[in-house]
Amino acid sequence: MRYTIIALIALSLGLFLILKSEPPEPPKQADPSARAPRNRPADSPHANDPSAPPPRPIRPEDLGVKAPTGPIDHPARISRAISENNLPAIQTAVLSWFGQDPTAARDWLATQTTYDDLQPAIGYIVSDIAEKGDLKTAIEWSALLSDGTLRDDTLFNIHALALRNGIITPSEIPLDLIPADRHEDLLSGAAGD
Repeated sequence: MRYTIIALIALSLGLFLILKSEPPEPPKQADPSARAPRNRPADSPHANDPSAPPPRPIRPEDLGVKAPTGPIDHPARISRAISENNLPAIQTAVLSWFGQDPTAARDWLATQTTYDDLQPAIGYIVSDIAEKGDLKTAIEWSALLSDGTLRDDTLFNIHALALRNGIITPSEIPLDLIPADRHEDLLSGAAGD
């Protein structure tokens, strides 16, 4: 079970980074006449004419795919994934929403009666917030994690990160949030090594 959760977190992180990344900008050309000839069909009126406008990009409609017409209904997307018991889709939907609108995602999560299916995504969100240096908010989000290994590991890791980055000192660590058997690892500085 622990390896499944770790695998889901890794998968969710990968998907989140893919969804969050932006395509690179195409290289800019100063002089349009200096462009290399384009490979166009021989019967094209602009065949190999470097000053011709670029071909129109293929649109989803050209392929018979209907493009989204409005904003994504994140709660419905998450609810659908939950009803299908599709854990990777649940994690991906929550992380995608958090990446686009953290406040709305947080507000929606606050209205939920259970967080069982959302645990890996919440663990990632807590870690992401802590990596950005906001330990207080990360601790607040960690309250959504159920008691258990994921919560213990997440709290340990965010405090170790804060300690390593000088956000807190050893005396500022709320040891009541960290499992007693891990206090020494955290305070010794061995965490994350």
